[in-house]
Amino acid sequence: QVRNLRLFGSGFAEYFINDNFKLRTQFGAIYDRRQSENFLRPAARLNQFIGNPGGLKTDSSIDDFDYNWRNELTYGKSFGKHDLKVTAATEYQNENFYRVSLSSQGYPNNFQNTQNLASLFTQDSFSDRNSVTRTGLLGVVNYTYDKKYDLN
Repeated sequence: QVRNLRLFGSGFAEYFINDNFKLRTQFGAIYDRRQSENFLRPAARLNQFIGNPGGLKTDSSIDDFDYNWRNELTYGKSFGKHDLKVTAATEYQNENFYRVSLSSQGYPNNFQNTQNLASLFTQDSFSDRNSVTRTGLLGVVNYTYDKKYDLN
């Protein structure tokens, strides 16, 4: 049995300080969960063939939570045939990952299959956690002359 859940969303807010300055903040996030259960029942012929009459079970779960937050300050000014736009921004990103896998054998029957009922946990069980964080700065200047010529 495999189960997946994904939630995501983003939003922003803008504030116009005056005619030339604009402040914008933006946030986005994704949460992703993947789970699986594999149960080889004790009465299965494959168990008898491989010499494991008690059955096998593996449960695994992976959780990801990633988000980013960006803040921008933009200055824009038009004068005559000239248009100038300057943007400065910061961005923060965070990625979190967690994984667990439990493997066991020796179940009492074909219907009771939770990990706590197993007689032996195998050495294949593990957990893993990872987190990555990034920050950045950005600056952009755009100049347009006569609405024909651009310089970025």
